[in-house]
Amino acid sequence: MSWLDHFAELIHRIHETHGVVKSLTRLARERPGDPKLGEYVEKTVTEDLDRAETALLSFHDYLKINSPILKRNTVHLILDEVLKPTRCG
Repeated sequence: MSWLDHFAELIHRIHETHGVVKSLTRLARERPGDPKLGEYVEKTVTEDLDRAETALLSFHDYLKINSPILKRNTVHLILDEVLKPTRCG
């Protein structure tokens, strides 16, 4: 799966989660004092947010693994520092 596929899935999950949160918030507002609805809203929102967070973390890990930090001239700088005394003397 390419990073674009992962990114598309991430966007889809976030969009889906926001839609669920909006719908459940509206529903809970329309029916205050319903304990079963409150439990359902909490459970559903928590599950959706957890799924979105998992997708975000997976995408973050994917990018971190596939986008290493480039360290330019690191070996060359170390060799230069080690070899400086032998060149001058």
